Parts: sequence; structure tokens; C-alpha cells
Amino acid sequence: MNLIDPKELDIPNHGTKNRYKTILPNPHSRVILKSKSSNDLLSTYINANYIRGYLGDDKAYIATQGPMVNTVNDFWQMAWQEESPVIVMITKLKEKNEVRV
Repeated sequence: MNLIDPKELDIPNHGTKNRYKTILPNPHSRVILKSKSSNDLLSTYINANYIRGYLGDDKAYIATQGPMVNTVNDFWQMAWQEESPVIVMITKLKEKNEVRV
């Protein structure tokens, strides 16, 4: 069940960058990719949210979906842009005999 209405994101075609149509980023804390084109909202989109740390830092962590073929560049752009020192994967490489990342 998704608590976010896809209309709240207001980014045309964002569904092409979501692994699951029922799991969307919260628009109030989503990571926004820096884009060279202000007209292309889709280039600013990645299915990722900042998470508050235990010391109160609003952007201490980032939770995101595993990158797909069409979002792997966005994933690395986000890691570089946000200066992520560590990346931790907490899912299996395979689900139901299907490679996920």
C-alpha cells in the first residue's frame, strides 16, 4: 500500500523511474537531482528520500530503490551530488529467481 498519491509528485512520466508503482518517494523529503535543464522535471527525479538521523540531522541518510538499467546514472549522480561516503544494500540480489540490481 502506498501512502503517497502519484499526483502529489507532479512530474510527468516519473513512473518510468520507479521499480514498483506502489512505492513512491515522499514529496516533502525526496532527493531532487540537480539538472542542467530547468524545463525537464523528469531529470530531477529519483525514487529516494532523505531520512533524519538520531542526532536530528534531516539529511543524515538516504533511502532509495535499487537502480534499474534506466536509472543507474541517476543513482550515481545522487551519490556524487549528496557526497554519500557509504552505500549499503539491505535487499537480496535476487528475488524469486530474478536479479534485482
